[in-house]
Amino acid sequence: MGQVSIRFPIAAMAGLLCLALSGCQKSSPSVNATPEPAPVATPAPVAESAPATVNHLPPAEEKRLTDMAKSRRAGDGAAIAEVLQYAEQHRPDKFKVATIDVDYARDSTPTAVTVCYWIGNKRLDGDLDCKSIGWDISADKAGLKPYAVAATQALEGGRDSFLRSVDQMYAKSCGADGKLC
Repeated sequence: MGQVSIRFPIAAMAGLLCLALSGCQKSSPSVNATPEPAPVATPAPVAESAPATVNHLPPAEEKRLTDMAKSRRAGDGAAIAEVLQYAEQHRPDKFKVATIDVDYARDSTPTAVTVCYWIGNKRLDGDLDCKSIGWDISADKAGLKPYAVAATQALEGGRDSFLRSVDQMYAKSCGADGKLC
């Protein structure tokens, strides 16, 4: 996730600083007063990302793990990727996959492969659900264990099971008439 930088005009920053300091009073400059030169502030050093501390998997390993998730066989024999595609085709206004990615813990350990998706038509970034469909990555990175939540269990069940789940998620998120999405 990228960094967000917020810039304030110097006058606004001075006002905020004045409010934060007790006993500080903001006064308007008098007409005859000579302005004092503003102190020269040196910018604080910007912390840079330290690549040595980020130990994400190589792209080929991430691809192997996401491919492992996509090629898992659901209860009806279809691959997970086929089940997701089937849901997108049969419920285009209700379900859309955004990404299938490896998630990492704060210490950069790969923890899961997750499916981020939208329910409904809005499809704004804030509407993404990335927590309910996924698989925990085993310690040796050789296997995936499905989340014990309804959406993942329905996906593992196959096409019909997952379509029912999409319909339920849509009704819950968007209302029975779909007007909220």
